[in-house]
Amino acid sequence: MKYLNLRQFSFFVAILTIFALFPATDWPVAYAEDAYPRSNPLVGDQAAIEKGAYLYFKWCGACHGRRADGEGVRFTKGADLTIFWRSYCDYMVIALNGRTDKNMPPWGGVLDEEELSSIGAYLETLAKESANWKGSCTLL
Repeated sequence: MKYLNLRQFSFFVAILTIFALFPATDWPVAYAEDAYPRSNPLVGDQAAIEKGAYLYFKWCGACHGRRADGEGVRFTKGADLTIFWRSYCDYMVIALNGRTDKNMPPWGGVLDEEELSSIGAYLETLAKESANWKGSCTLL
């Protein structure tokens, strides 16, 4: 039997260390779509919509604009949320994890899921007819 030399052993330990640093998920791939419902459970809830409006103006309005049309004051052009074309589940994934490639920070450590759903309920009241807030996840 051939023994590992020091270089091979070091490589093996480095690979194991790298994999140990990655967080493990307990979601099987088949059930990833079940992370969030196909539509926002807070839609139509007036208290949630009012809370969502408050939170939107506090946290989101600077980039996405007063009317959620993308005409914010912080950047030249944020995403137009009145024509949101992804599902509620995708909205939650994006809001929680951010889109750092597009200068959107992750809100998961700042806002909880109920608060993000409230913002989503408010945004649905501003949505144009072509907006899509229902459907399956495409980002999980």
